[in-house]
Amino acid sequence: MSETKLKPTKIGIVSKVSSKNTVSVIVQTMKMHPVYKKRIKISKKYLVHCTDENMLNEGMKVRIKSCRPISKQKSWYVEKVIESN
Repeated sequence: MSETKLKPTKIGIVSKVSSKNTVSVIVQTMKMHPVYKKRIKISKKYLVHCTDENMLNEGMKVRIKSCRPISKQKSWYVEKVIESN
């Protein structure tokens, strides 16, 4: 039996529409500080590939999924729009 590996997904907010096929998505996570044991917000920015059918604007909440490298910095694509403005 071969188990199918699920590709990682993340939920973030579109921060910038770079070109017709690229958007910048900010993903925020909470992490525990190793010394002070306080929760810290960590944010990371991903360049994400989107098709023409996904009309994305800044502030939209999207789910992104990992894929093969599309360019030097893009290896994620927009799977689904969760919330639009």
